[in-house]
Amino acid sequence: MLQDGAGAITLVPEKPYTSIGGELAVSDRPSEAEAVLSVSPIYLNENPVSIYPYLINGNNYFKLRDIAKLINFGVIWNPAAKTIEIDTSKNYVEN
Repeated sequence: MLQDGAGAITLVPEKPYTSIGGELAVSDRPSEAEAVLSVSPIYLNENPVSIYPYLINGNNYFKLRDIAKLINFGVIWNPAAKTIEIDTSKNYVEN
């Protein structure tokens, strides 16, 4: 994910994520973090898309299933392990 000029966010499939610092850190005050709907335009390979990120502490967060549907990869809930699995060899399936 790249943050472009004018506040736009560009999603670039098949490129590794580059951390800009702090967005992957666990908050020491999670109950105090406010999530607001981001107004940044979103692009997938330079084409506008309609998904809605949330801005939390200056970072944009997306619903995993929104990204999975857009880019087309599998998201599976593993109830035994209580984990979410991402499988890029499978297509997205609406649940």
